[in-house]
Amino acid sequence: MTWGTLCVLAWFVYEVTAEPLLGPALGGVKIAWDDCRLAWWLRRRDPDAQRGRIAFWLYTSWGLLKLFVFALVIMMLVSLLHEIAVWFGAAAVAAQSPSLVVTRATLLRR
Repeated sequence: MTWGTLCVLAWFVYEVTAEPLLGPALGGVKIAWDDCRLAWWLRRRDPDAQRGRIAFWLYTSWGLLKLFVFALVIMMLVSLLHEIAVWFGAAAVAAQSPSLVVTRATLLRR
């Protein structure tokens, strides 16, 4: 699966389900997909069954680790972008009506 196909699929899933978290989840699956496929292939094809099982768990855990790191990076990036958007939104509101910002600040203190 190419990145272009994945982006189209992520957009389609978002539009159908309206769930924004499924897009990054599909990105994580793309990151881990090759390792999981290799794990299953080694488990089935390795002539030494014990080595195949060990390699299966090794590659599966490596793929899941990559998936978790990808999810963590996406989560941090979205959080950072959200904070930047809130900061710019508060700056835009302050530029339009300073009294509104003061009122909101006094209400939030109580």
